[in-house]
Amino acid sequence: MKQLKLVTAPVVDQLSRLPVNGSNKGLREKDDERDQRSQMATLNATALVGRFRKCEADEPGIYFGTLECVLAGHDVEIQEEAIKPGTWEFPPTDYELRERCELLANRVARAKEREENLRKQFEERRRLDAIHAEHKALPSCRMRDSPPPVTKAELERREAEQVLARYEAAAKASARPSDLSVFELDPATWNG
Repeated sequence: MKQLKLVTAPVVDQLSRLPVNGSNKGLREKDDERDQRSQMATLNATALVGRFRKCEADEPGIYFGTLECVLAGHDVEIQEEAIKPGTWEFPPTDYELRERCELLANRVARAKEREENLRKQFEERRRLDAIHAEHKALPSCRMRDSPPPVTKAELERREAEQVLARYEAAAKASARPSDLSVFELDPATWNG
């Protein structure tokens, strides 16, 4: 019988490089974000690959290193979201993992952008409300506050009344006091 040689998987080798305490909280409190990302990428890549029963990579060391490199390029929150259990049916390729991380990073960026836009809009609204509060109220432009619209017939009637009033005033000024004016004649006696 041949003696079996014990071979360690790359995941076990990667686990040996982790800090002894293995605490995520301790890693997050470090000042150097790059170092933190790198250490968390190692931890998250180990957790990602360790969830599968079997990982048949041609070069396990290279495969694990590429996953670690992809994860290290993103924030720790994005790394943790990308490796959540149930996300992957099979061990992901580096391309699939990068696409997932970029999708999550874009969602976070859009959410931050929306929050910033809302903050700016609220600030602008407060500023405009303060300006409007300083000014007197303008007259209303609502239909119920406006006079009814004037029709063409009404305009013609008003104009005719004005013309008639002018002629009447001119006739009274030029008429002889004892004579009847044109406006005082009775139309019933005109033809008779």
